[in-house]
Amino acid sequence: MSETKQPDWDKITEGKIRHGFAVAAFTNGIDMTSSVTADIECWVRYVIDGKYVTNNKVVASDEVEEKTDAEYIAEIIGERLRDRTLTVSERIKVEKSLDDGHITKDNLDVCLRRIEELHKNNESI
Repeated sequence: MSETKQPDWDKITEGKIRHGFAVAAFTNGIDMTSSVTADIECWVRYVIDGKYVTNNKVVASDEVEEKTDAEYIAEIIGERLRDRTLTVSERIKVEKSLDDGHITKDNLDVCLRRIEELHKNNESI
């Protein structure tokens, strides 16, 4: 760094926050996908600005509406269908397991991650 140019402490702080979320994702075995990087950016913006970004619209944290469990589940399953980590037939099995109470909102991510692992090993559910 030259003696006349000062470091951009805001950018440095932002990078450290992003690094923290990236390390947490890596530690939890989450693959870096466009969806995950977008989520990390949303969290970084929330930590720095206290604002939540959705569909390129910024809202203050006190304006964020809570999603119902059904909305949350539909969004997560839709993302997995779009990035092809879940097939239509697997979606049907997951939805049946949700209806039967074997999968809940709390363990949905773990179940979907397990399905991704089965795909990588060319196994089926």
